[in-house]
Amino acid sequence: MALVMPFVGRLVDKVGGGPLAFLRRGRDARRGCPLGLIGAHTSLVLAEWRAVRARIGIGFAFMPAFVAALAALERRELPDASPQLNVLMRVGGSIGTAVLAVVLERALVAASHTPGAAGVAGAYGTALWWSFGISVAALGPCVWLTLAERSVRRARLTEAAAAGAPLEPLEPPLAEVSL
Repeated sequence: MALVMPFVGRLVDKVGGGPLAFLRRGRDARRGCPLGLIGAHTSLVLAEWRAVRARIGIGFAFMPAFVAALAALERRELPDASPQLNVLMRVGGSIGTAVLAVVLERALVAASHTPGAAGVAGAYGTALWWSFGISVAALGPCVWLTLAERSVRRARLTEAAAAGAPLEPLEPPLAEVSL
């Protein structure tokens, strides 16, 4: 995630956190779909390459959401919110990992009736389909974040117009927060 932070920061300033998180989660879900079709003769190099690309995508999805959440707060609230968001991300990641580990374990037990690599590959395919489902489910909060950012931008524009301030181009609300 640290490798993509400089690029993501610039993109968040241009388009906002919600749309960027949505696009990256959608793209990662699409890329993860073929991994569910893993078989006994699937190239491990290809599977690992897809996994690496998915992890880069996670950096492009989670960091904008994190920044957007912090941007919605007052400056005085930031010291309390940052550790809370960190804990939320860590606990959520741990729960997701535990769910996928249990799914894999159950699938491996069920695959013990199918001898050889085909059964094990099928078990991993099952776990990867669950991962795909979780990725698709994560699109909902990304849509919500996009709509929330849009309403904040509209409210700021309306507020500026009511105050008689000159209308400036709409920028994402994240551009004014320096972390």
